[in-house]
Amino acid sequence: MSSLAAASLLACFTGEALQGEPCSADADCGPNLRCAEGGLCGEFRCPATPLVLPTFAPDLTLIVTSTASMGKSLADDPNTTRWQQVLTLVDQIGAALGDRVNLGLQVVPTLSPQTNLNPCDTDARSRILPGPDQGPLLNESLPQSPPGLGEHALRAGLDLSLAGFALTDPDDLRPHAIVLISDRPLNCSDAAVTSQDIVELFDNELTPRVAELAAAGVPVFVVGIDIQPGDGVAPFPGAKYEEVDPQLAFNALADAGGRPRSGATRFYRPEDAAALIADLAAIPPAFADCRVHLDAAPAYPQRLVLRIAEHNHRAQPDCSSGHGWRYPDPKSPTTLELCPVTCADFRATRALTIEQRCPSE
Repeated sequence: MSSLAAASLLACFTGEALQGEPCSADADCGPNLRCAEGGLCGEFRCPATPLVLPTFAPDLTLIVTSTASMGKSLADDPNTTRWQQVLTLVDQIGAALGDRVNLGLQVVPTLSPQTNLNPCDTDARSRILPGPDQGPLLNESLPQSPPGLGEHALRAGLDLSLAGFALTDPDDLRPHAIVLISDRPLNCSDAAVTSQDIVELFDNELTPRVAELAAAGVPVFVVGIDIQPGDGVAPFPGAKYEEVDPQLAFNALADAGGRPRSGATRFYRPEDAAALIADLAAIPPAFADCRVHLDAAPAYPQRLVLRIAEHNHRAQPDCSSGHGWRYPDPKSPTTLELCPVTCADFRATRALTIEQRCPSE
């Protein structure tokens, strides 16, 4: 036994234990403390909040339109189809990021016997939830050629992607992002009444929905497949997709998604894969700032104890030892900032427990 350990035990049994240390009787605690119910000197154990993450990596879902239009040849390369570009891009993203982010996939629409009746029908059967090391799985799940039916149900794909994030990260602790990969037309409008409307009407609700996600902290990176400039007509209510300039429509989507590129073309093209991958790789992991946000201010702000790997950590306002935590804004104790060593321990174990200690009197 080291001298440090022996001294610690001696202090405990001579009644000099610190507040909050384990005890079995009042004699184990200091002269002004008593052993509270629950076995702590001068404190009760109040309900604890565990925080456990299997991974700190961001969750990233690719939404891919797999429709008859994807079988068309590229405008500037008749020997390559749009779908071949999609497969190459998905393969590049998977190879570069599969071991760094949690990749998922949502294909729109979901092919089923109902597709002939509703070409926009999309559900979770064509979804792969985000997970680690899934780069190869995403490309293997896509067909080598696109189907001969179906339309661009991108809003449904967005909602299913959000639902997927809620399943893989129910406490909303990790960053989430979406890559939307599509060609034109941007149809499947809720305003459609007839089967012809489903195909022909431009979906004016898509861009606002993308903006809602970005405002909620889920950026949408937009990739346009074979998008050519049109005659300069921006989307308008009741428009048919052929009346809308495709480049303007995709620029608007990219702006709404919160991650536009600079220049006249603000969405990514497949040839921009390297830039897209670099931007996706820059999404920070969870708790990159070493801060943990609380739903509300604790009842006893200075009596919080963080437990990591069997070690308890109390408030250390200056973090001089590297251990413990502090409130960046003591007047608003709803955010904890972990000191450097404690933060490193948290990253290594990916788990901590926040325990509110309460005074015994």
